[in-house]
Amino acid sequence: GVFFCAGAERKCNWLVARPVPGARRCVVFFPGDISDFAGGADLPYPYSLEALVWVLSQKFPDDSVVLVKPWMMVDRYAIFGNFMLVGSGGNPRCVTDQRAGAAPG
Repeated sequence: GVFFCAGAERKCNWLVARPVPGARRCVVFFPGDISDFAGGADLPYPYSLEALVWVLSQKFPDDSVVLVKPWMMVDRYAIFGNFMLVGSGGNPRCVTDQRAGAAPG
């Protein structure tokens, strides 16, 4: 299924999931340049998130599979801004950048 889920700090992500009843593991995958749903970016189906979940499901048939859609794309690079600090251009920032204005302690 496809889900739009709110996580920590109300940051939302699109997830594509293939649950397996009784699975012992959950494989979570963050794709790179494959970044949109079928029909969403004029890409052929084999380059869609749905196709990638199918391939991962074949690789891990006994495990639940969750694919996280990138928050944004910059020059064909996937940016997962809801999982790490990034600048306005999508470049990763150090955790200390966020704490720079905070009081010591």
